[in-house]
Amino acid sequence: MMNKGNPSRMGFGTRRQGAPGGAAVQTVPVRVLAVDDEATARAAIEETLAREGYDVQTVSCYQDWEQAWARGPRPNLIILDINLAERRGGYEILRVLRKQNASIPVLMLSARNTAADAAFAEANGAGAFVSKAEGEFGHATRGLVATVRRLLIA
Repeated sequence: MMNKGNPSRMGFGTRRQGAPGGAAVQTVPVRVLAVDDEATARAAIEETLAREGYDVQTVSCYQDWEQAWARGPRPNLIILDINLAERRGGYEILRVLRKQNASIPVLMLSARNTAADAAFAEANGAGAFVSKAEGEFGHATRGLVATVRRLLIA
């Protein structure tokens, strides 16, 4: 599912892109790819970030991520759920990205809220970790935009 956001306003979800030779500058939306097997979490991520002008694509499993990654265009940031409903989850996607030397910022999500999960995510190349405690993602979306902005600036 793709949401084009609102590229007409220059917000945090957009970037200025100049043409070679000093030609006119155009505004392009920042692309975010979110991988989560929970439909409510995908909807919350998409709604929250699209409201800020981000171009959000969501997928529910490793195979769909693989297809979206291969098909392109490549996102500017990836949001990964650690525990997908299949054998290969977010950590496997993160390992593949880092093995390819993809320097794309990654935000890891988990229903678990332990320091060990956060430390493991960051030690394996994630730029940030956000908890979806109790399966409720509503409270976490408040910090999602700030975390996404921080990762894109870093």
